[in-house]
Amino acid sequence: MLRRAMLAFLVLPGVVAFVVPLLIAATDPSRAALCPPGAVVVAIGVAVLLWCVRDFYVAGKGTLAPWDPPRRLVVVGLYRHVRNPMYVGVLALVAGWALLFASWWIAAYGAMVAAGFHVRVVRFEEPWLAAQFGEAWRRYRADVRRWVPRIVPWTGEHAAPQAVVAARPQDVAALPAIELAAARLLEGHAPASILTEATSLEDLQRAQREGRLRVALDGDVPVGFAIGASLSARHAHLAEVDVLPSHGRRGIGAALVRAVCAWAADRGHEEITLTTFRDVPWNMPFYAKLGFVEIPAAELDDDLRSILRNEAAPGFVPERRVAMRLLLRRTDTAPAR
Repeated sequence: MLRRAMLAFLVLPGVVAFVVPLLIAATDPSRAALCPPGAVVVAIGVAVLLWCVRDFYVAGKGTLAPWDPPRRLVVVGLYRHVRNPMYVGVLALVAGWALLFASWWIAAYGAMVAAGFHVRVVRFEEPWLAAQFGEAWRRYRADVRRWVPRIVPWTGEHAAPQAVVAARPQDVAALPAIELAAARLLEGHAPASILTEATSLEDLQRAQREGRLRVALDGDVPVGFAIGASLSARHAHLAEVDVLPSHGRRGIGAALVRAVCAWAADRGHEEITLTTFRDVPWNMPFYAKLGFVEIPAAELDDDLRSILRNEAAPGFVPERRVAMRLLLRRTDTAPAR
């Protein structure tokens, strides 16, 4: 993905904000002597642009290119102040070149670029965002302006709260779609077969009946779920955690994990385990922050060895998988109701 991000940067902002303005400057007969303050504006534009590219890559799991858009709604960093900081950065770059070279031609070019950006955002990008991210986008749009930055960064303060509860029978039908949407974030990491297969409705219904399925609700609509399993009287296992990408980075995944841990502790289990990717930034480090620790290979029990063997069958690379453990204390948790 990093190569795609760099390619998109070179092809899009690289041409609009660097190549074209410099070509114009080279041919503009009205150019005056260099104006040093323009270099400061250029530097600010470059910093803004690079910050936004990083957020698209890290938070959005995508790039700024139309052919490789972010898979998560990006609402971090400068996006907490204005909805289109990347375009603002490009316009700052063009304005900086116009000032640096004292070029009216570049200034006119910048005005045309600004008009084109506005049309693109209104006619194409915002309808796509509304279709892709739904209510999350509408809440964000309501509080963050398109072009004029807000002084106080947006924190999602008006977002409707999510509740994590024991799944109801009517919740089950929505869960396979959530699982498949979340699986898209693992493209390039997980086998292709895993990205197109979801937990069967029969297994989900069984987990719901047995009380080991938890769902995160946005209003009354499921946006995430987690499944627990009892492997022995002492040992529970976190079998699955999935959250809609549009609802990522809100603490929902952590709340679901804690809910399953509470379920396990309430049943008298002494530990809960899981398996995940060792080298995916939002997998092993995420669970480590919640208190899970890696289990050395020599300490794996038969149940975990069997789970890891079964994962290898569809194509998971064993060396990239890791088993983790969290010791449970009933006094630290309360059962999710």
